[in-house]
Amino acid sequence: MGGCIIKAKKIYLQLENNIFVAKEQKIELKDIAKVYSDDKQIVKDVEKIKIFKSYKNETDSIILAIDLINKINEYINDADVIIIGSTEVLLKYKEVKKQNKVLMFLKIFSISIILCLGASLAIINFHEDANMDASFKSIYFLITGKYEKKPLIMHIPYSLGLCSGVFVFFNHVWSKKNKQRKEPSPLDIEIHTYQEDINKYTIDCLKKNKKVGRTK
Repeated sequence: MGGCIIKAKKIYLQLENNIFVAKEQKIELKDIAKVYSDDKQIVKDVEKIKIFKSYKNETDSIILAIDLINKINEYINDADVIIIGSTEVLLKYKEVKKQNKVLMFLKIFSISIILCLGASLAIINFHEDANMDASFKSIYFLITGKYEKKPLIMHIPYSLGLCSGVFVFFNHVWSKKNKQRKEPSPLDIEIHTYQEDINKYTIDCLKKNKKVGRTK
């Protein structure tokens, strides 16, 4: 592309919220933003503009929309760049490491066991506090008129219903409709919200510390 001058056109940029980058990675404009223009050739040329020839930072950084506008103006004379949505892109540094599959499996297995035990203890403690055993005995007596020390006919359906309720709540009922819609579960939404908050916090910290990525 060199220093060629392209006839001015309206260019629309929709910046990504964040992307993962590795050290020495080449970053072009198409990697951090969607580009639209009436002229398809301009779109291709703008997408190939190099933002970083080689990413040198080993930390997170951000690129502001004004930096991208200045970069585009180096190649396009008097370009009318219109930013849609976010005005910054968070570059999240990710160190490239070889994953140890055995270690990863052990981590996932350990975390799963801890979560399972924690959830089980929480349910058990709740039932003890609420004295569910006495409640079941009272309900059984009201329905049948008989006293039963261990009303399993109530315990078993309740246990199965509790397990089924968790699956239904977290939207893990396997059906074609759910797979086609790809409807997020409450857990998916919570993780997404948490990730959004982390990104916003990181961007605010980087701005305060002035760790703004400069195109090179």
